[in-house]
Amino acid sequence: MRIHLLLALILVTGLSACRKPTPSGKPPAAGGGQTRSATENAAEEDDMSKADWQLLDDSIMTARLEPWPPKDGPAQLNIDITADDAEQKFAGTFAYRLAPTEKNSLPWKPLTAQREDEDGNVYFGAPVTLPKGTTFIQLRVRDKEDEEFTELTDWSVAVK
Repeated sequence: MRIHLLLALILVTGLSACRKPTPSGKPPAAGGGQTRSATENAAEEDDMSKADWQLLDDSIMTARLEPWPPKDGPAQLNIDITADDAEQKFAGTFAYRLAPTEKNSLPWKPLTAQREDEDGNVYFGAPVTLPKGTTFIQLRVRDKEDEEFTELTDWSVAVK
């Protein structure tokens, strides 16, 4: 699993320069999205309420900010990770921080699993307070077999 997280970090680092986090909202229309209007597609691309990262073991880590659009004040950060290719549930640790810049040294806040389901998905969450302006929602993940964390620091939201 350690190799998977290391390779996932390399993959995320390489893709972060060319890929926005996956927007939430309506799924593409049948036919590959060809029936969607340009306005709908542009609005969906601007929706940054959700970001996901696919790890090399095919588990998906998804982070959501609720409510959306973000407002100055209280919100909820929800993170879930699916089971891996071997149908093993995530047994590592998560931490997060809200930062004014992508590069920073603010302390990390640990997250504990709130629940898991019969499919091996594990769910984390924390109440957060969003300030006005740009906030980077940064995550740090470590599998139980790893010595070091993988940091995902490129997700940001603008609070008006």
